[in-house]
Amino acid sequence: MDSERLHRIAIVIKIVYLCLIQLFYESMKKIVAILLLALLAGGVLQAAEPQSKVVTTFLVMMNGSQSKKEISKALKEQPGIKKVEFDLEAQTVVVTFDGRENTVSNL
Repeated sequence: MDSERLHRIAIVIKIVYLCLIQLFYESMKKIVAILLLALLAGGVLQAAEPQSKVVTTFLVMMNGSQSKKEISKALKEQPGIKKVEFDLEAQTVVVTFDGRENTVSNL
């Protein structure tokens, strides 16, 4: 083979290589865009607004009505508290509150 023919073959190989790189790059851009959209959609779904009505039960140690009054007073001072119910036998307090104004961990 003469050097001119080898040179032409080398140019064709470079062109094919560059075309393949471009196709790979475009495909990867699409894949990355789809993955980013999926991640963003998942984040939007998880970042939903808190529930307006949350009901939770706490296990507490109560010694009669004085403990009940103290617990009730402390809970009702918290923002968003709608209802406090006591079960002295089970030693539990059921609290209903607005999840947009407070959280279980805050109570």
